[in-house]
Amino acid sequence: MTHKIVKGLEQAVMHAKIENLEAEIERLRWQPIATAPLDGTEVDLWCKPADYPYGGRATDCHYHCGEWLKYGADPEIGFIKIENATHWRPLPDPPVSI
Repeated sequence: MTHKIVKGLEQAVMHAKIENLEAEIERLRWQPIATAPLDGTEVDLWCKPADYPYGGRATDCHYHCGEWLKYGADPEIGFIKIENATHWRPLPDPPVSI
């Protein structure tokens, strides 16, 4: 009887872990740009070819005053305006340790 209880608990724990992983996968999927946060939260954007020759990902972008912006690689450039974004997704979590 004890063995059945332990096996049942192990299965419940595994089921919960699978549900958590599925939720995390869903959270990180590309989503339509219309659902993107407009509160300044940094996200990754997927853009049509007008901004990127083959379409592509613009990292660490945020919405400000009606525009999607990204910090320029050169501090003198300031922000780069990102146009033609079709999808967004949240930034991944940083590494646990370096």
